[in-house]
Amino acid sequence: ADATLSAIGCAGGGSYQSTTLRLAADGDLDVTRLSSYTSNDTSVAVLQDDGYTVRVLGVGPGSATISAYGNVASVAVTVEDAVVTPELVARVVTSLDAAGAAQSF
Repeated sequence: ADATLSAIGCAGGGSYQSTTLRLAADGDLDVTRLSSYTSNDTSVAVLQDDGYTVRVLGVGPGSATISAYGNVASVAVTVEDAVVTPELVARVVTSLDAAGAAQSF
């Protein structure tokens, strides 16, 4: 699926959202780490590879295409200047072990 990354409102300036890149073969076989990736417009989106995951980072408004090596797959990325206000979401973490159950908020 194509991706849209928006600006995030931050005190002292803004930054753009990012998303994790995943390349699958035969439906669900993750082959992300077996390829290299390029952006056709690094003024819009760049790639960050930490050795475990590959992330697409928005760096400026516009459209870019992220392609896997040899153009075997590609995804269109749109980066918008529209500001998204960050929102905190409460999450409940539950752990179960031999000693019992615990929840933290």
